Amino acid sequence: MANHFIISPTDIKIEITEGEEESYEGQIENLKYARGHFIEILVEIENKIDAIIESLIIRPNKGIRDVFRKKVLNSRILNTRSKVNLLYELIKIKNCSIDLAKFSKSLDFLVSERNKWAHGLIYFERKKINKKLILQANLLYYNSKDEQANYEIHDRDVKEINGKLNIISEVLNGLVNDLKIGVEDVVGKEAS
Repeated sequence: MANHFIISPTDIKIEITEGEEESYEGQIENLKYARGHFIEILVEIENKIDAIIESLIIRPNKGIRDVFRKKVLNSRILNTRSKVNLLYELIKIKNCSIDLAKFSKSLDFLVSERNKWAHGLIYFERKKINKKLILQANLLYYNSKDEQANYEIHDRDVKEINGKLNIISEVLNGLVNDLKIGVEDVVGKEAS
């Protein structure tokens, strides 16, 4: 059941009991949901970032905005880190009513979590906790220094990440509203 970079206990030759199997199949489904949910929020956030950048640079001309979105923002030349840096610089110039230090930290978190969850490998390992042997879910990824890192996945962390991503989304919603950016500009003309 190695699907979308989640390696189940049976794929890595860890023996599990019949009673554990159903529990861990449920855990795998929850992890798939969490990853999909995070990626969905991240795509929504990235669309808002694109719309804000477009609005701050070339708002009046819809034709130029469409070309800019297609040839620059949605191309391989501008990754998420570059978009975040560009957005930060534009927000600084525009003097938007936002705490820049806090916003910058949130954007760094966004890029880090995006890369972890979009490209990381989820796997399980046996671990002893309070004299009880459990299967622990882990996320193997490359950090910002291009070093391999491992992250133990716990329910509380998933909830915390979700909360932080929702806060970032709300801050961007505020910017979208302040800049009077229409929904069609956030989702793109193809979706409107």
